[in-house]
Amino acid sequence: HEIRTPLSALVGFADLLAMDDLDEETRQQGNDIIRLNSELLLKLINDVVDISCIDIDRMQFNIDAVDAVALCRNVVETIEKVKRTEAVLSFETELAELELATDVNRLQQVIINLLVNATKFTPQGSIVLKLEQKDNIAYFSVTDTGCGIPKEKQDKIFHRFEKLNEKVQGFGLGLSICELIVKRLEGRIWIDAEYQGGARFIFTHPMKQKEGGV
Repeated sequence: HEIRTPLSALVGFADLLAMDDLDEETRQQGNDIIRLNSELLLKLINDVVDISCIDIDRMQFNIDAVDAVALCRNVVETIEKVKRTEAVLSFETELAELELATDVNRLQQVIINLLVNATKFTPQGSIVLKLEQKDNIAYFSVTDTGCGIPKEKQDKIFHRFEKLNEKVQGFGLGLSICELIVKRLEGRIWIDAEYQGGARFIFTHPMKQKEGGV
């Protein structure tokens, strides 16, 4: 599902751009969507590569200064264009910007995986990506109003190939990859067991990496 969604968008908008009577504004929008979906598809393919790295030390990380607020806005814009759900997708933060020392591609992978996962289980209602800062820690959360996760499965959701619903397409790799990346970035990830309105995933990220880390 994760791979087929951006592929479908690429094919559909490529066909649209082949039309001779297309106005310039629509053509530009098509180009933008093709670019965004190409980036999304590349990251999803990287997921499959990453999960094959049994030794986490083989995963490549490139640390640089990143504005997490701008990153979140861009990811939500991307997912909004390709989501297959009626749920309203939004980003909430009180921060104008938040500079993190991180790997932009890896952090983006985590957020995309969490949001795409939420769209699969939230046909209606809302999905909210939220960013907060507490002391020197950034807190990211993805909250949905979907079917939620049974208590008995919550301690297994980060296991490789663990699927919450066998009828939903996918390999059961996304949350396992998220945990690998977040740990490598010196944060932690968990499901909010107290939230009853659907599912809420939270992960932390330090403002700066430790000396010699990652």
